[in-house]
Amino acid sequence: MYINRGCTSLFIHVDNTLYCSIRDGHQIVKISLDSKDSTWSNVAGMGCAGSTEDMLDQPFGIYVNDNYDLYVADTGNDRIQLFHHGESKGITVAGRTLGERFALDKPSSIMLDADNNLFIVDSGNQRIVRVGANGFRCLIGCSKTSCREPNQLCHPLTAAFDSYGNIFITNQYMNGIQKFVLSKDSCTSFVNKPKLSECASWYSSGIIVANSSTTDLSPFTSFISINNTLYVADQTTKTIHIWPEKSENPTKTIYSSYNFSTGFFVTLTGDIYIDNENSSHISKWSLDKTSTNTTMYINRGCISLFIHVDNTLYCSIHDGHQIVKISLDSNDSTWSNVAGMGCAGSTEDTLDQPFGIYVNDNYDLYVADTENDRIQLFHHGESKGITVAGRTLGERFALDKPTNIMLDADNNLFIVDSGNQRIVRVGANGFRCLIGCSKSWCSEFDEVCHPLTAAFDSYGNIFITNQYMNGIQ
Repeated sequence: MYINRGCTSLFIHVDNTLYCSIRDGHQIVKISLDSKDSTWSNVAGMGCAGSTEDMLDQPFGIYVNDNYDLYVADTGNDRIQLFHHGESKGITVAGRTLGERFALDKPSSIMLDADNNLFIVDSGNQRIVRVGANGFRCLIGCSKTSCREPNQLCHPLTAAFDSYGNIFITNQYMNGIQKFVLSKDSCTSFVNKPKLSECASWYSSGIIVANSSTTDLSPFTSFISINNTLYVADQTTKTIHIWPEKSENPTKTIYSSYNFSTGFFVTLTGDIYIDNENSSHISKWSLDKTSTNTTMYINRGCISLFIHVDNTLYCSIHDGHQIVKISLDSNDSTWSNVAGMGCAGSTEDTLDQPFGIYVNDNYDLYVADTENDRIQLFHHGESKGITVAGRTLGERFALDKPTNIMLDADNNLFIVDSGNQRIVRVGANGFRCLIGCSKSWCSEFDEVCHPLTAAFDSYGNIFITNQYMNGIQ
């Protein structure tokens, strides 16, 4: 069959219609493979470059779904256009016009899964992203570094699923095809996110899990794994103690020669990452060893650490007033800035002595902006934060020196409101105090004493590290 200009991309629908993306002709055409008629019909684009809803600019990849709706990687316009069956005007479903977090750079290919989530080869940004009911998420090539490592892409051009969900990617400058295997734990977080009722409440009397009188320990910070193992860092003895679920005493102790800060995180495999106070590096401890085996360097200490399931480590630099990140899968030792300008401030793009951090499945960053008495939300890729809790939203949302953040399965926000010595929840049903609501001095078990960090176990119980009680409740 003949066509005046070449087809950069082809797609054949199950009804035996062949679709052709004419890149230099700025349009998509089709022809029936069952017909003797050799006439091509126009589906999208006007035949000249443009950015309006009925025009395209150097389109590349195409996809036609079961309803005959056409998706187009409108490369020159940095967007994905959806043309519903029979319509000449497209709808932008991904691209900067929808907001900075949806920005693309020269998208070149499109795939859909069974739930109609859209998978995009964002060629200029050298990554694969997903757009669907749960928002925008980077999947592969998210470190934004040059293509030197197996987990990085080198100007990807096309991509395709196999029947198992693995992704095969053709790279222009690597002269090769990469296969990325679907992770069985791809929806598993490193932290517990329990499913809780909106009416959930916690007993007012806390249980002392560990303190100097019960275990001869002085807990400084702690972590709860998804299998409910409790990890406690003792700054006095420079040790990490490990309590499996239902154990009355630690079953393992790891010794260090460094002082610890509160920056502490444990992965699914049991690898422990902890900031070494005043030594400008982070240690990695393997569970089967008794000493550190890997370090990474940073100019200032991390008062809080968070590791996303894509193996990106986030660091909250308290005195540096910013949040930075680094890929644990890369040999590149360069940290990237995520939030904050490096100097104290109270504007939407600055922080003042940030403490706890949390990164959700969509790579949105929550920051306990301690000295600004607020919680800031930075959507993925955006430098300006949104206040989701703090006095600027109204007096009932007022906080005093918040230090830590947790999310449950419904993305309700749980905040350690340290200055007010309480735990509060912020969500769709508003602001609610949960623990430490009496506002009295911390002398009883049902009160928290300058809480610093908190974590869920898988059942929804909350473990709180108290600064002045030298214990965990």
